[in-house]
Amino acid sequence: ATPPSPPPGTVVWAQRPTQRRIADLYPRSALDDGVGGRVVLECRVQGDLSVTCSVASETPSSAGFGRAALSAANSFRARPTLSNGASAVGTTTRIAVSFQAPQ
Repeated sequence: ATPPSPPPGTVVWAQRPTQRRIADLYPRSALDDGVGGRVVLECRVQGDLSVTCSVASETPSSAGFGRAALSAANSFRARPTLSNGASAVGTTTRIAVSFQAPQ
């Protein structure tokens, strides 16, 4: 089955952080406590196709997941064009990063 195509004008990722990278960034205290988290980043695509981001939301807010997600954002690279063919540079997008507590 082919994955659904993204809606028009969305950022298409050429590179994303690996699961290993996310696991390596997992906040130590949250890991020790068995706590998972979710962060939504508000990001802008730069001229070199990297992204600069800020934390839009973080749950739970005091476990360090926001800082970890911002570090993971360094691994994102956008394709030069959006899904509709327009330039990706300067586009804002949201990225959700989930941290799953190990079982």
